[in-house]
Amino acid sequence: MCATCKRYWEGRANGLPRPKCVAQKPCGSPIAGDTFSEYEGPMTDFTNWCFMCAGNSDFAVKVRDEDRLIGVCRAHVSRLTELQAAEQSDASGVLLIHTPHDRVPLLQLLPKPKPGLLQVMQATEAEWAEEDTYKANK
Repeated sequence: MCATCKRYWEGRANGLPRPKCVAQKPCGSPIAGDTFSEYEGPMTDFTNWCFMCAGNSDFAVKVRDEDRLIGVCRAHVSRLTELQAAEQSDASGVLLIHTPHDRVPLLQLLPKPKPGLLQVMQATEAEWAEEDTYKANK
């Protein structure tokens, strides 16, 4: 994710040490309790692909009260539950994952099949190529 973020490349250009990011607030994946909240880049829909392997997502992860949903595949959803205590909500079928310390819901996993990262990247590259063609013909 970071490799497509404007803030990461700005930090690299300025010679910052790892993680080379100029984000003003902590930013990261659902494993870090975030939804890439400081991300600035070409990706706009994070539910289409798994944030761990870039394959097709089977779930959308909601972190605390943030609006952005993040995709995760069936193979990697267990990585989230391995890291933190989990319990199943019978009424809604939503898996609630809690921090081991405070029992406050951290993540909600909602069934959400979507196309993979490859399709998103191809669409973005096609859009950029179209913009480049337009600029070249001005």
